[in-house]
Amino acid sequence: MSVSYCQYCGSFLVTKPFRGKSTLYCSSCSKFCFLGPKLAVVVVVSIGNLLLLEKRAIEPGLGHWSFPSGYVDQGELPETAAIREVYEETGVTVVIDGLLGLYGKPDSPVLLIAYYGHSINGTPEAKDEVEEIGLFTFEDLPELDSLPHDKEILSAYQTIIAKS
Repeated sequence: MSVSYCQYCGSFLVTKPFRGKSTLYCSSCSKFCFLGPKLAVVVVVSIGNLLLLEKRAIEPGLGHWSFPSGYVDQGELPETAAIREVYEETGVTVVIDGLLGLYGKPDSPVLLIAYYGHSINGTPEAKDEVEEIGLFTFEDLPELDSLPHDKEILSAYQTIIAKS
């Protein structure tokens, strides 16, 4: 997605050097336009000794297994978004137990916050954006190759579980 107009005055943006990079600039109101990252959340959900995974019904990762995830809405706390996304996609209410880490890639607009939590209510079922729900032991996990950081997130979770 490209930005063409100033968020302050609506004038057409040009580029101008700033800190060694070509940056969007409004010559009408003399302000730079800095594009911020898009915040997303992912939750490793445990139900007893099993992990809740979903087979995605949308891109990215269409048809592949992953953890419940989604974008944080403007004005929404990341933890609230994480709980909301799990419920919207699986019908399960979770409690967030902790933070696994922050993940990103150079030149990607997405910054991912990974949490882990456990189910406190609900029967897992495929809801919006989900083709299928699965409960898996660590030994029986399907390949997690649909989203860029799934394997790193799983490894971080396994490290925390091993310490507890």
